[in-house]
Amino acid sequence: FFRALKKGPGEGKADDASTAAKKKTVLGRAPRQVKRDAEREEEDWPRPHLASTRTELPPRWDGPTGTVVLIDKPKGWTSFTVCGKLRRLVKVQKVGHAGTLDPMATGLLIVCVGKATKVVDRYQGMVKGYSGVFRLGEATSTWDADSPVIQRESWEHIKDEDIRKAAASFMGEIWQVPPMFSAIKVGGEKMYDKARRGESVELSPRRISIYKFDIERSLEDRY
Repeated sequence: FFRALKKGPGEGKADDASTAAKKKTVLGRAPRQVKRDAEREEEDWPRPHLASTRTELPPRWDGPTGTVVLIDKPKGWTSFTVCGKLRRLVKVQKVGHAGTLDPMATGLLIVCVGKATKVVDRYQGMVKGYSGVFRLGEATSTWDADSPVIQRESWEHIKDEDIRKAAASFMGEIWQVPPMFSAIKVGGEKMYDKARRGESVELSPRRISIYKFDIERSLEDRY
């Protein structure tokens, strides 16, 4: 995506969805009321230009509704690094992401530019999907693969059905205590920075909802 930025912005396309919304009518309401409702909806939810490797770049990054950029974040980059690179490239000061990805994580990072930062909460509230790999019988101090293994246990007795039952126990609405090695900020500082200095902070559990938890491979694939 950052290579595509250097080619310059495209001419931009009309927002068909926005045009259609303006033409929408509601039965049983006076035209004036319909117009007010449409204007209120447009005011509450301005439609930013959506930019990715599959769409044209906006004619202006700091346009009336701003720009939302879909970036495939590479491993090793922090979300802050991505925002900094984008800020320098598009020369717009207001740049923010809609949810942190850990440095070792890869995948979709939604970045809002200009006036699109006003609606960043709408993107943060969307349902998210993650994929990953679990390694049985090993534990690390950071609960992920970003640090050396500190404990090993036997896992050969574990069956596919055991894993499916464990996954099912997370389904629905649960209370989750975030790990110390996370990008959550406490007192303006990320938790993983505190954890690396050996500090420990007691975090309150957060209510989350898990709608789906699929196990895509079998233990028979381990060899």
